[in-house]
Amino acid sequence: MANDLSDAVAWYKLESGALTTDSTANGNTLTNSGPMTADTVNYAEGLASGLITFGEYQRRNDADLSAAFPCKSGTANTTYTIGGWFRPTTMPGAGCDIISKAKSVILVQSGTSLDLWHYYGESSVDSVVSLANAFVDDAWSHIAVTYDDATQAWVLYSYVGGELKTTSGTFAHAQFCSEEPFRIGQYIFYSAYTAGNLDEIFVYDRVLSADEIADIRGGTYDPGPEYVDAAVECALTFGATAAMDASTYVDAAVTCAITFGTSSSLGNSSPIIVRDVMDKYVATYVIAAANNEIWISG
Repeated sequence: MANDLSDAVAWYKLESGALTTDSTANGNTLTNSGPMTADTVNYAEGLASGLITFGEYQRRNDADLSAAFPCKSGTANTTYTIGGWFRPTTMPGAGCDIISKAKSVILVQSGTSLDLWHYYGESSVDSVVSLANAFVDDAWSHIAVTYDDATQAWVLYSYVGGELKTTSGTFAHAQFCSEEPFRIGQYIFYSAYTAGNLDEIFVYDRVLSADEIADIRGGTYDPGPEYVDAAVECALTFGATAAMDASTYVDAAVTCAITFGTSSSLGNSSPIIVRDVMDKYVATYVIAAANNEIWISG
């Protein structure tokens, strides 16, 4: 089974003949500036990976990034999950970019450690955080970082050699968004370079859960049908006290509909799942009728 990361802001499978392609509908295709080359022998998913050797990288300029791209200059998109597969063939002593939105957020290889550089100004960096023993020579690591700008909380993940490693904390400052490009691979301006393979790089504009990251790592991630939080949406019908348990939710499903209004992005015929906030009950499907009125069939 393969991942379906079509709900991401950007998804780079790094396949031969499509090293720069964004597999979402957001059009964040990269420019191959190294150039990075395809490796059809060493890969983590699909049939190829991107190979970088001392300075190869891909980029997309800030102005060309889609509107929801995290840390795009001039936007408020400062919450993110960024990650992918990395197989280092060198262990540089100095910090070397792996995935970066320069002067905003940078995932860095520092020897066997995975570092996160978090900028809160053009040249101001919070204390660099580090996840030790995140890499092994010539072995694939699945790496990811999540950051929630509302709380400034971050989590670093690395899965290598069958072992999941994590570290977490809170930054002292909110995220800064620069006008620098988004890059995969080592930017050649620096004097120290990393080398190795990259595969299935993903960018989200929300914090993924540990389970979602594990699903991506395992190749089983599927966003599924769009769903809404019934406990919130039903409050429009049942009032502000509609914190429903299983029994009231079932009763509500039998007796009434949920109306989303004419501005709903769901449309009049989109199949969706409706579930309560505690996931105590999941409707099998809903059937959309006219006028954006949604009846639960569960």
